[in-house]
Amino acid sequence: MYGQYFKRLRNYKKMTLGEAAKDITSSPALSRWENGVDDIRLKKFLALLDRVDITPREFFAYTEVQENLDNSYYDELQLLVQQKDQQKLYQIFLRQISSFHQTKDPDILGKAVAAANSYFTLTKINCLTEADLKSFNANFPGFYNSNHTADRFSASRISFMHDFPETRGSQL
Repeated sequence: MYGQYFKRLRNYKKMTLGEAAKDITSSPALSRWENGVDDIRLKKFLALLDRVDITPREFFAYTEVQENLDNSYYDELQLLVQQKDQQKLYQIFLRQISSFHQTKDPDILGKAVAAANSYFTLTKINCLTEADLKSFNANFPGFYNSNHTADRFSASRISFMHDFPETRGSQL
């Protein structure tokens, strides 16, 4: 089960099996784990999570939410990234961030950040303001890693996670 979630994150990061497995495990072993055929040792699992830039807590929160979440919005973002449709991603971001500014709904902010992150993946342009980043960090502590620059969020952290009312105000 966890292998399937890891595979989704790896694919979203556009990492090949070989890139993810390098110096950790073999590509065939990683493939077997991702496809639920085999298990993987904890030490290798932790190294793989580090490779895709996600903490174990974030990964397990992600897997829990994935089982209960309608991912159509995030699937659309992923498809637009694959299609390299910068204009549509930016339009979605503008619509979501405008809605957030009107409603102050943190779930909408999460969607705006996911769209901004997808746009950043293609363009390397940050369209979030410092105020929006501050609001995001206040509503979703632990998703922004201080080791990242202000214009780089981890796609695996934001684009797949949008509705965490139980984690707001706590450290993941």
